[in-house]
Amino acid sequence: MKVVLKISALLLILVWGSVTGYSQTSGYLGKRIILNSELFSSLFDKGYDGGAEYVFLRNLSFYADYHYRNKNYRQRLLPYYTRYGKYPDEKANFKSKNLSLGLKIYQNQAFTAPKGIYLFFQYAYGRADIEGNYFVMNDEFDPDSDQYYLYRIKNARSRIIDYGFGVQNILWKFVTVDFKFGITSAKLSVEPKNEYLIDEVAYKYGPNFINWGGTLGRETGGLGLSARFKVGLLLF
Repeated sequence: MKVVLKISALLLILVWGSVTGYSQTSGYLGKRIILNSELFSSLFDKGYDGGAEYVFLRNLSFYADYHYRNKNYRQRLLPYYTRYGKYPDEKANFKSKNLSLGLKIYQNQAFTAPKGIYLFFQYAYGRADIEGNYFVMNDEFDPDSDQYYLYRIKNARSRIIDYGFGVQNILWKFVTVDFKFGITSAKLSVEPKNEYLIDEVAYKYGPNFINWGGTLGRETGGLGLSARFKVGLLLF
């Protein structure tokens, strides 16, 4: 939480500096609105990502995205591995729907937003349905006493924070190509409190490129790096 607050404070300082230093005409050739879709979602996340970006200052833009994920994860069940020498063949499944809001701070003074290199901060909130397996080894010498069962969790609250840098270019005056790369911190919350059921797979939730494991503070969720590639239309 302290990390998020520090990042938010830094972004506010950058925004204030942008407002006072670059309050010139915004937009590219007078156009300010982009509709776009994220292409890596179908490849990495087995889902869909679409949204819109609005330029409201020379080097500042606001964007909103809708994310749908339908992804399978290998279940790292250590008791199962101890018993059989491998992890289960069955995979956990995450289906999530998130709405994200973000801010881009363009760094290139030679170009007006939405073109050029930028810093970004994004916050997403939504719900997730989780399906997986749980394994209990009751007696080390009696495999028949083991318990291996399926569980389902509905409407787990999900939160994802992304921040990093990116670059957006404009082709033929109306096609936008946007690539961004950054750190992703995700968290899943379940009520009533039964997070132990998803600890084995939730550490993979969130990042789509490199995952370092659990989030800071030992929360239930993933921490790592994500890459996003969007193509859009600069409309008006």
